[in-house]
Formats: sequence, structure tokens, C-alpha cells
Amino acid sequence: MKNDLLALVLFCIPFLGLSQKIYQFDTLLEYEFTYEKDSTNTVHYIYLTNSLNNSYHLVLREVDSLNYSIYFRDNELFTANSKISKVDFEKADVINNDCQGLLKWDNSKYQKRLSKYNITEFLETDGAQEYRLFDASHTNTEDENRAYNYYVLKQDETVLPLFNRPLDYEVWNTEKSIPNGTFIEFGTFSKKYGFAKYMLKLKSKINKRFQVPENCSAFN
Repeated sequence: MKNDLLALVLFCIPFLGLSQKIYQFDTLLEYEFTYEKDSTNTVHYIYLTNSLNNSYHLVLREVDSLNYSIYFRDNELFTANSKISKVDFEKADVINNDCQGLLKWDNSKYQKRLSKYNITEFLETDGAQEYRLFDASHTNTEDENRAYNYYVLKQDETVLPLFNRPLDYEVWNTEKSIPNGTFIEFGTFSKKYGFAKYMLKLKSKINKRFQVPENCSAFN
């Protein structure tokens, strides 16, 4: 099991004597993902977020009946891939990674593309506001062939919005043109594939954290 979990170690108390990068989570968001053209297949994703800091998040996806895969991203520093058993995840207050599966993250390639994209606000429905992120080279907002990313937001001043796509995060981080709140739906649209959408199924408060040693090679 230890090999399968890629040296991911879990404790109810933090490591002692090691300098750690610590990421705190206070919110759990569960989304159901579907493709419009294949709506029979659904995938559930669990996002761990910090309502006051959206520069990082952790995503769980079911691998089998016993385990989750883990994807963590700090939008300025690194990503990490690993596994965790469902039982261990439920028990753990702290998820420790000993530098396994870490890759240095380069957000400059996304920042260079910022000028090509803009965010357009659409109509409000049932108290939620839809925002679409377009390639700015397409000037006709009614063009049905134009692909876009979209977000349906329930506003809440106490919660920073979660962006699972790094480019969308960088656009938001530069423009702040989407207000605070929780996305009750988000996804993509293209004429070829239709909608690929994430629908919010559960939101709950948690108290967990993810941490890695500061001397990992991915930080050098």
C-alpha cells in the first residue's frame, strides 16, 4: 500500500523538526462532471479549497472503490500527483507529501496569453450570474461557433472563486472581473463537443491541510 500511495504519509499532527509549506483548507466542494454528448458517463470530483486564498487547491478523483487520486496545484510554485485511500483521507487532518510527484509550476506561459482573452458577463438566472471567458480575437459575441469557458456564480463576499483552469485563474487574478462567490456550475462549450460541465452537488466546511517539505527539488 505504501508504494501505491507514492510515499504519501498522513498524520493527525504535523511533522516535527522539518520546515514545511502548509496549505490550509476550509471548504469541500463536490462536483459531478459530464459531457453533453455522452451524458451517461459521470465523474465526481472533490475540491478542497481555502475561501480566503484561491491561489491553490487540491482535487480528489475516485480511482476505485478504495482510493482517490490527488492533484494539488499552487498556481505560483508547483503541482503534485499522488494517491490516498478513502479511509485515510476521512481520518487525516494533515496530508503530508515527502516531495513525491512534485513538478515545478511555470505560470508565465499563461500570463503571456492574458491579452488574448476577456470575460463577458451574461444574464442572471435564479440569483446566479454567468460569466464566459472568450478568445478576444473573436469579436462577435453571438458567434455560435465560438468556444468558451463559462462559470455560473452564486455571489458570496466571504468566498474567493475557485478556478480549476490555470489560464482562467490568471485572467481573474489580473482583472478581478468575476466577484467573490461559489461556482454552482462551470465548464466549457464548443460546437464540436457541446458542453462539458461540472455541477455542484455538495458544499461543506472542513479543517484539513496539505504540506510538503520546503527543501523539495521542485522549489529550486
